Amino acid sequence: MSIDIPDKVIFMSDLLNLVFILAVSAVTLNYRERFISRFPSLKKFYDIVILSFFIALVGVFLDVADEIEINGHYLKSATLSRIESWLFALAVGIAALGWIATLRTISRGEVRIPIVRIEETKPGHVHIDPGLYLSTSDESCNSLFVSLLYQRPGLVISRNPPEMARSTIGITDVPVIWITKVEGKNTVHPTNLPYLLHTIVTFLQKENIPKVVLLDGLEYLILENGFPAIFKFLTTLKDYALLTDSVILVPIESRAHNEQELNLLLREFEVFS
Repeated sequence: MSIDIPDKVIFMSDLLNLVFILAVSAVTLNYRERFISRFPSLKKFYDIVILSFFIALVGVFLDVADEIEINGHYLKSATLSRIESWLFALAVGIAALGWIATLRTISRGEVRIPIVRIEETKPGHVHIDPGLYLSTSDESCNSLFVSLLYQRPGLVISRNPPEMARSTIGITDVPVIWITKVEGKNTVHPTNLPYLLHTIVTFLQKENIPKVVLLDGLEYLILENGFPAIFKFLTTLKDYALLTDSVILVPIESRAHNEQELNLLLREFEVFS
């Protein structure tokens, strides 16, 4: 059996395309679990992209094959060329649909936080320096949060649904972001820390005025992400609170942490009871 390649330049070009797409597909597959764990709402898009890569791979493989001549018979044919064109068109079409779906998902899931001010006056003035504070008492934490709402706009990050969180704290119009694996309006997946951080920081930087944030559900975030990741998350929030003259209140359950974790938390953050 004799094998020949009549046009070596085109063959090498097609072969390089095949190797490139194969490498990109392998990297995309390798990062799939890591990507989905951080951006679960984009799982469908990621899988669509992988599918488009595999369809493109088949098309490029046929493109390489039809440049080979075996026993004097040239594999290239009009039918094969049409199949290649259909495959490439299908791959591009699937990728385009996936991109459109991604844009819709991002747009639908974007958390928009209004600046809500409590207009009523309240006797006395609560003073607390900017920073991130821990509290071992949910009641004290909620009480301080409500007191600070009379001086500055606030935001609640909660493990509970918005209406339940507002009822528990004793507030009405303050925006609430629900930490949950259920997709919906003003929700954030517990493992999507970059997005949660971006959301809180964007709120803190709005209108260049001090804010107050109540971050409830710390132990749940640790369960989903691990303590080191959440500790880094909290230290970053503390820095942004200092930069924006804001206050972040975080209730904790001390019994849920081991001695090493508690020592790290107490060394980095102030505690009020």
